[in-house]
Amino acid sequence: MKSPATLRPASVSTNRARMISAMHGRGFTLIEILVALAILATAVAAMVSGISNHINNAAYLQSRTLAHFVALNKFTELQVGGEFPGAGSRSGETLMAGRNWRWEVDISTTEDPDVHRLDIAVYSERGSENPLASMVAYLGRPGKKTVTP
Repeated sequence: MKSPATLRPASVSTNRARMISAMHGRGFTLIEILVALAILATAVAAMVSGISNHINNAAYLQSRTLAHFVALNKFTELQVGGEFPGAGSRSGETLMAGRNWRWEVDISTTEDPDVHRLDIAVYSERGSENPLASMVAYLGRPGKKTVTP
């Protein structure tokens, strides 16, 4: 049988081992925290990139929509203007939604002398080469009734 003096050191060392084990089980190591932060930083960067792309796409679509409205307005102006424009090119600027837009209209004749083809292009900036919107429309001579077979 063991004496009580020999039992004490064993129980103290067992308790101490339990305390050390419990202390290690309570928190995260520095490496674990750094790995978690790296994963979080990567996820946040991906989210910011996605949101940025979404905002850029929305702004681009808004510009294209406004440019299309400018083209439609230019066609309507020519349609209700009461005159039948001759073949050739016209260009100008207009203001819509607080922005300046540059437009170009190429008017060409068709097989029917009472109908002209309009190629309308709208640009967001003066130096821009690619139009944000373009459309083709046909303009009939005012006062002429067209008959569709």
